[in-house]
Amino acid sequence: MQLVRLRKSMEAFRARVLEVGGHGLEGSGLAVLYHLTSAGPLRTSALAERLGLDPSTTSRHVAGLERSGHLERVPDPDDGRAFLLRATSRGTLAFEETRRLRNELVALVLRDWSPDEVAGFADVLRRFNDAVADLDVAQHVPSRKDRA
Repeated sequence: MQLVRLRKSMEAFRARVLEVGGHGLEGSGLAVLYHLTSAGPLRTSALAERLGLDPSTTSRHVAGLERSGHLERVPDPDDGRAFLLRATSRGTLAFEETRRLRNELVALVLRDWSPDEVAGFADVLRRFNDAVADLDVAQHVPSRKDRA
């Protein structure tokens, strides 16, 4: 039950941060801008891989951010036929301000926690996330035909 509650509270928290941030971003847009601001310009295929999404879904996210002026396409200097996606100054500012706001609000949530409690929570959460990422679900759950 606490995992369901965590998912719902984090979704609501992210939505409120994005709304209050006032940059017109959605969660998917924030993820795209994270990768473009941290890795620099990327091809759509490389961005899709980093996001763990298929290229068509990534292209839809990119199109919306391009329309809103948060990212732009620039020629790939290594391949004149291709282009790279790059965060614009508006996109970089929106990402940085939204991240700052999120971090301030998380610090507010944790204001009554001791440094040891924060460190312990971060360690347990990291271990949980690593275990989930490493889990081969198919190995532990029978396929539909095996369950029938």
